[in-house]
Amino acid sequence: MNRRHILKAMLSVPIAGALGGCRHTDHPPSRGGPLRVILQGPFAVVIDTKKNYKITAFVPYTEGKDPSNDHEFRYAAPIEPDNTNVHPERGAERKPNQYQFVLEESNLETNERMPHIDAGLADFTLKVNGWTPSEKDYFVKLELPAPELITYRIEPAQLGLTVDKRVVVLRTSHVLQYRVRDFDDLKKVTVRSPQLGERHPFSCADLGSVVRQHGTTVGKLDPKRSERMTTEFDQCSNAPVSALFFGVGLPSFQHDNTPLLASHGLDFFNNKLLGAFSKFGDIERYRLQDANVQVCGSGGEGNPLFVSAVQHYPMPQPRLVPVTSLTDCRASAITAINNGG
Repeated sequence: MNRRHILKAMLSVPIAGALGGCRHTDHPPSRGGPLRVILQGPFAVVIDTKKNYKITAFVPYTEGKDPSNDHEFRYAAPIEPDNTNVHPERGAERKPNQYQFVLEESNLETNERMPHIDAGLADFTLKVNGWTPSEKDYFVKLELPAPELITYRIEPAQLGLTVDKRVVVLRTSHVLQYRVRDFDDLKKVTVRSPQLGERHPFSCADLGSVVRQHGTTVGKLDPKRSERMTTEFDQCSNAPVSALFFGVGLPSFQHDNTPLLASHGLDFFNNKLLGAFSKFGDIERYRLQDANVQVCGSGGEGNPLFVSAVQHYPMPQPRLVPVTSLTDCRASAITAINNGG
């Protein structure tokens, strides 16, 4: 079966993991519920302490010289099950595309304090006092209200070695958690984009309908997996959990090209992500000399599709959990705290 067709069928998988904790109940859900904004890939997430802890999240452009290094942006849309919503970094004549988003605060519980940052992100949480966005340099940019929690999806752990010989754990995702006031009316929670229009979060039940529509395709690949997928979503249909998914990574046809992924991940992290903060704070000690290039979803038995989205406790040792993802697991993400000028 064509790899890209398989990926289309599995579009919902990264979000499935982030909607973890779904369990069937005979009781109606409470009026509110969590919203998880999933940023999969090499995003920089900057918290501005002088602006009510609001978030700017972005992915810079690649160098643009080699088309094989171009990223793709994935924006999941369960109401359009046959559309993977994959957007290339560059279009005709190598002209750069740009995607911008604003998550409005309507129907969200407001938070005007410093969000809790999961200890698992500590290795790459920077202090960047006086930083300001450079809009023209970003392939994808999001403006988000202050979340309650910033954590990550559990994925196969990757170890990195910094230039000052520190061994660090690389995280390739962020999960920003909010509280929805009225879960029965998710359309009141709105993401606006001048390029892609208006979108709303989707629930576990919404995602389940996509999985069932793709059941035939997945079933041909792995009947037992197809059955597990549909069962899992049937069980969680009453869970008050919603999600928005934004993913950036290399095209699927590059996912088996380990040498490219290794060099690309290091170059992009050191030169583009860290480079975005080159004038602010002590960033040289975060520069990577080497990194593990473990394949996403490799190893392990059992069901690799559904894993808990978040860790609420420090991890002194990496926990290896097999997952499937649509984005490559090579370039690390960054969290930064901006205390103003």
